Amino acid sequence: MRTVDALKPVFLEPRDDYWEIHDADNVSVEHQREYELVPFETARQLKNAFFCEDCFPHRAAAEDAERENLPSA
Repeated sequence: MRTVDALKPVFLEPRDDYWEIHDADNVSVEHQREYELVPFETARQLKNAFFCEDCFPHRAAAEDAERENLPSA
């Protein structure tokens, strides 16, 4: 990943037990005050963060496919 992409700002929306990652360009000013602003690479490394389907459709689809391939307990 290029350094420029890794440093691109994204917002983390707090959910009950995870974070949802939003593209900074798609977050309203009202929500910007409520969410945490972090570099993309930082958000991507969080174990309990998932990509917003509207902001990152390809990444969200890849996460869904990955979860479906996990062995069930």
